[in-house]
Amino acid sequence: MRALQWDGALRTGHVEFTDDYNQSLDATLYAEEVAPFAALHKAEKARLSTEAETAEAARFAEYNSENARFIRLRAARDARVADTDYLVMPDYPLDNADMVTVRAYRQALRDLPQQDGAPWDGGGEETPW
Repeated sequence: MRALQWDGALRTGHVEFTDDYNQSLDATLYAEEVAPFAALHKAEKARLSTEAETAEAARFAEYNSENARFIRLRAARDARVADTDYLVMPDYPLDNADMVTVRAYRQALRDLPQQDGAPWDGGGEETPW
């Protein structure tokens, strides 16, 4: 079969075959020859949809798990620490007051995973960025 055309309002249609003549369909022939396969297709489509929803829910649960949130928090923290590495080099021209501020910021970044309530989604007063 190459194509099926069905007019539900008129309850008529036809089937186009690649290796045979086209065949007219009436309601009885449709019910016998096509409807079972249409029902199977609909059931399979519903099963795949349910399976996809279940997989998405599992992916979402994993993404929001405590372990995954800690991994994201540490990655964000590590990137910010790396972004400030050049500031603590001995030859970088930074006065003592600014150096104390940078070191305090870097220490606050290192302490993030040990803070109460961690891991959180970032932002807020507890997050130094």
